Amino acid sequence: MMLFRYGWLVLALIFSLHAESFAQTHNWFPFYPNVPDKDNRINMSKWLDAPAGKHGYVMMDDEKFVFEDGRPIKFWGVNICSSKPYVSKEEVDRWIPFLAKYGINSVRFHKYTQHGLTGPTSYEIAPDKMERFDYFQYKLREAGIYYGWSPIYGHKVRPGDKDRLLAYDEIAAADMNSHLSYSTIGLVNFAEDIQDLHIDLIVNKLNHVNPYTGLRYADDPALNFVEFQNEDNIFFATTDRIVEMCPTYKQ
Repeated sequence: MMLFRYGWLVLALIFSLHAESFAQTHNWFPFYPNVPDKDNRINMSKWLDAPAGKHGYVMMDDEKFVFEDGRPIKFWGVNICSSKPYVSKEEVDRWIPFLAKYGINSVRFHKYTQHGLTGPTSYEIAPDKMERFDYFQYKLREAGIYYGWSPIYGHKVRPGDKDRLLAYDEIAAADMNSHLSYSTIGLVNFAEDIQDLHIDLIVNKLNHVNPYTGLRYADDPALNFVEFQNEDNIFFATTDRIVEMCPTYKQ
């Protein structure tokens, strides 16, 4: 308590000594955090080297990122996840200037595939969702913002996967009492049949041609990474729980 009181006394002394300079506002400027105004003093959109991918694929040089042409790059990014990668075009057109204004040059799209799976299988994104996703990637690319994919977290199987799995019914009945219920989390770390579903999902996405860019994602250097497996591993508590619910995989 005594230290806290002395801390406030020090702050009060500093303020009293510099009160006059604190009161001078001639060099202040307006701060509009949600207005992508080109003339705003903190706008960093011009720092972006658009379009993304113009220098080739992102590569590794020891511990540093470089483009194919040798130009070094650092990424300053945000995470957009769940159903948000499928927002409307109008929403995308509002978000892109906001991201660019703050110098964001990379977006990680995370755990979004299960929100786009409406068909019989778990490895084909619904066409209407994919079309929105394509537009989002295109607009980022044009603004000079790279994008990466972390598509899977708690991959949820669908009835059309049944013939490809050792024990579809066990997975479908596995209740983790959370957003991970009925998913392959934990099992995917050792079950090759489930890994094959994950691989098919990602390969299908990489082979998909974005109609706005005319490029397969596998050929688009604006795609700066693909994360095949997110977060959990064989030592996670989720593995123990799901294995107990799925005796075929436990065996």
